[in-house]
Amino acid sequence: MCPFLLYAEFSPGLRLQKTHQLYWENGITLDYTHDCLLDQHLHVGLSFISSRFGTALNSNALKQDHYMLYGAWVFRPDESLQPVVRLNTGYFIADYESDLFNDLDNTSLLLSAETGFIVNAYKQLDLLLMLGYNFITGDGTSGAGTLFPLFYYLSVSWTLKGGAR
Repeated sequence: MCPFLLYAEFSPGLRLQKTHQLYWENGITLDYTHDCLLDQHLHVGLSFISSRFGTALNSNALKQDHYMLYGAWVFRPDESLQPVVRLNTGYFIADYESDLFNDLDNTSLLLSAETGFIVNAYKQLDLLLMLGYNFITGDGTSGAGTLFPLFYYLSVSWTLKGGAR
């Protein structure tokens, strides 16, 4: 039996993402792992990012939101440099803000893969440097036209440990 909070790690953080040749989309992320999740190799979490907190802030750029759930595998979880792979799924919506564009697709399911590194920068402060690829994209008539395939990001998170070790 594995208690949910004892030996658990929650890592809330900020995510600064750049879609290649498009927008900055920033937001929040929450990561969870536990000693019972394959000795903290397996992580699960959720992220919300939006151009509202990036390129669309104080500009006329499109407002678009990503709601994501993920599973990740962290190699060498006890080291200061940890390779990681991640699979995301979720939902994407773009707000075209004009009835003129009502015929264009503005929503999509999300499915993406990522790879990169977690760097333990200082005590409980972690940096996550990732490169990702969206498998579902579109051109506006078939899928959302602003959902591009390639993205990269930096997350800064603080690890909160539950229970005594």
